[in-house]
Amino acid sequence: SMLNSVFYKGIPPAFLEGDGDQFLLSLVDYCARHLVFLGTPEGANTALRRQKSPLSAANLSTYLATRSRLDEVQDSVYDESYKTAVAAASLSRYLCANSSDLPASIVSRMLEVHDWPL
Repeated sequence: SMLNSVFYKGIPPAFLEGDGDQFLLSLVDYCARHLVFLGTPEGANTALRRQKSPLSAANLSTYLATRSRLDEVQDSVYDESYKTAVAAASLSRYLCANSSDLPASIVSRMLEVHDWPL
């Protein structure tokens, strides 16, 4: 994602000035929600279950031939939810790796509210 590319070389200085704190707080909260999504047990998380236990080739071709438009949309939602959560995990890693550059309020949110291990 574009944010992964932006954060690859560290936290951009523009995010550490002015209203950047609010953006980073929102980003930390966003990433935390998606990490919870990835941590949800497989039985209750259809998107995760589909990624961990995909259909066999024979079952997949039958499913694709018989699925409705609504199933198509739902499949797309599951796939995008999973991809978004994995991208958020990557962003979380960049934030943790650069925590020494972040303001105290952001690090406090990461540690005390969301309990991220640094």
